[in-house]
Amino acid sequence: MAEIFEMKEVRNRIAHLEPLWKFPKVMDAVTQKVIVAPASTNETGTMERFARLLRIYDDAVHALSPALSSYMKTASWRQRLDFLLSRKGVARYQGGLHVPNGTPLCTRALHQEFATVIQNNRPVKIHGIGGEGLFIPL
Repeated sequence: MAEIFEMKEVRNRIAHLEPLWKFPKVMDAVTQKVIVAPASTNETGTMERFARLLRIYDDAVHALSPALSSYMKTASWRQRLDFLLSRKGVARYQGGLHVPNGTPLCTRALHQEFATVIQNNRPVKIHGIGGEGLFIPL
């Protein structure tokens, strides 16, 4: 039951544009004496809490529908969220590398410079016959 309130708190923070990295401690719902999850005081603690929230979410969806759970874990939004919550994703954001360079690459240049694009860990604009888009390395 405490997990529901924990999820609700995160949902409210998102809805009210409040910081997400300051998680309070979570106490056992029955005893109120045992700490289930400590307050996050650093990046590692915050990443652990996000991982905890995703496990709670995954478990809840799986209880409702294993097929839906399987589908959602492979969805593109989930892959992006998992990347954002990884060390490489955090490094990209902290380094300001989440914003692509202004000059688009043609698809042939992307093919030729693919290893460099991946190594730079930065999205790039691309353009081709079908128009422009964005390539986001994961």
